[in-house]
Amino acid sequence: MTSDLNTMLRSVAAWAIDYLRWTQLIPMLVAWAFLLLALAMLALVNFQEEGFTVVEMLVLTWERYAWLPRLDGAVTSEADGSMRLDGDGFRDVVVSTWAGVSFLLFLLAQLRRAVFGPTAPVPFRRKLIWPLAGAGVVWAALLSVYLFGSETFHGSPIGWIALFTGACGAAFLVSVYSLGVGELLARLGNQMQEGPKLVAPVDQSAVEAGAP
Repeated sequence: MTSDLNTMLRSVAAWAIDYLRWTQLIPMLVAWAFLLLALAMLALVNFQEEGFTVVEMLVLTWERYAWLPRLDGAVTSEADGSMRLDGDGFRDVVVSTWAGVSFLLFLLAQLRRAVFGPTAPVPFRRKLIWPLAGAGVVWAALLSVYLFGSETFHGSPIGWIALFTGACGAAFLVSVYSLGVGELLARLGNQMQEGPKLVAPVDQSAVEAGAP
């Protein structure tokens, strides 16, 4: 009975650690989302007529649904049932979204593990290849938009290149943090799931019999 209870508690602790690991991966996803959004906005600026049409269509589609927060402020109720965001409301939305998305990703990971079984662990250095390659690709795309774009970029070219490099570097550093913390939590969760390793007691009589 005690062994079953310990196994259940270790499993619950391992699930909690795995959920915490997903919460630490969210900053990496957010950093790359903002970086790709910046790339998309810079590209749209070079096609202003088409770009503003697309943006206006997206904003109207967003605000068509009352359950989504409006883009001009946060959570206060309105007569039409819409929501407006203020400072505290925005923070609540961010925290609840962070927790909800993390829990959804955690559930999807558990479902994949239950269907396909556990996957072989990937070395940490190999995990860094993807964000490093992604940062290089996005940096090249930003530079291409700058070189082949219209005359909407004002200021020193060195300043723009430094800005592109800093943005891509920041996304990579956030990825290193998220993947590093996730790696530590994954190892801790695996150790918690496996439980303490028991060492077989040494037979002293056999040791004494074999002694010269």
